[in-house]
Amino acid sequence: MATRTVSVNASGNITQVPRSWSWSVFAALNQVRTLTDELKTDRTAMKTAADAVETLIEELHDDGGTRKTWVDEVDSDLDVINNYLASIGEQDGVIGGDYAIAEAADPDMQGTGSIVYRIGGEVYFSDTLQALIAPDDPGATEVTTTNWGAWRVVIDRLGVVTTEGPNTAGQTTEEKALLHLGAVAEAANTVEIACFTVHATGGYTPGADNISAETTSNVYYLRQPKNSASALFAAQGTALVAGDGLATVAVGVTSPKANGMRKATIAADATLALTDADTVTTTEAGGWILLTDLAGTGYVTLSSDGVPGVTALTDTDAAGALTALNLLASRLPSVFVPVAHVIVVTSNAATFTAKSTFWNATDVATTVVDESFGAFDRTAAAAAFLSRESNPPAVPATVSAATTAGPAASKPASWPANPGSANMDNFTTREVGTPA
Repeated sequence: MATRTVSVNASGNITQVPRSWSWSVFAALNQVRTLTDELKTDRTAMKTAADAVETLIEELHDDGGTRKTWVDEVDSDLDVINNYLASIGEQDGVIGGDYAIAEAADPDMQGTGSIVYRIGGEVYFSDTLQALIAPDDPGATEVTTTNWGAWRVVIDRLGVVTTEGPNTAGQTTEEKALLHLGAVAEAANTVEIACFTVHATGGYTPGADNISAETTSNVYYLRQPKNSASALFAAQGTALVAGDGLATVAVGVTSPKANGMRKATIAADATLALTDADTVTTTEAGGWILLTDLAGTGYVTLSSDGVPGVTALTDTDAAGALTALNLLASRLPSVFVPVAHVIVVTSNAATFTAKSTFWNATDVATTVVDESFGAFDRTAAAAAFLSRESNPPAVPATVSAATTAGPAASKPASWPANPGSANMDNFTTREVGTPA
């Protein structure tokens, strides 16, 4: 039989109690049960906390979508507001004054009155417009008998007034002479204040002949920024169409504001022919801008080079043609209102002749774009074709999208602490000896 030993220390206390093997097993099992019970309780607490976290995450997810809708609306409204402010307060051009430019018994036009204008966002004022305004290219190219010449009048930051013209023998009509200004670059740091035309009686030499001696001279004032002076005051009745099997375009009812004044609506034209039989050779591009005419009662087209009459268009691609059309629109006098444009690109062996080649001819790609209405864009370069606007954008109403007051879910409970139970002892027989 195995021997069991009882240990007693010097104070008479028992320090080692003999235990049976089964007693040690049950003691260990009790420790396991205690730990298991605590882990079950902790697991319940952890499940409650995890459920609360899941509820909170789902609510935050939904709130995120709600907030994005609200932020998107606010961002869109802010863009419209910025466009509104830009359209009424930042465009370059004439913004006030009372000035006149008249012919006289003199080679120069006569300027009088005051003017307020903006260049590069900075406002300038002169209470006395420059008195003598000489036509460009004085003493050089003569406008031949019965032809018309046209000049753009610009003013710079110092109040110096100059003119710009194509310096040619003129055009057969006043409308063509004014259209030809689309091919004339405008000097940097200047704004247009008017255009004038001269109808030559027996040949007119700028700077040498008295303007009043000619048959007719007309002045077209620009008394506000061009983007708002020359635009549509209502959307086109129908979009421009360059139909298959046709060499004409269909234009809808047009509502123009020319040179700062609304005009009567212009009737639709389902078979409008381009003005000139311009050409586009193989693997090149060209464009035409559709405008209201000088009288404001019909339509006229002009090629992207800005030269009236038949010309060969040689833009390298559609993007180049569009750049040329945008530049053309910014240079044209405000008596014309851009309505739409057409771009043609040829490929392979195709060539294109306006007025006769079909828009959908083999290897001819045609793009038609209407001037947008109600889409003034402050980020557009210069007076780009698609950024004109007769009326400023409407200031947006109060934000209608709902927002959120924040999560309604309660804050998740704290995660339970580590189990407090003692670790279970390893099974041992050292106290009980070797079983008999």
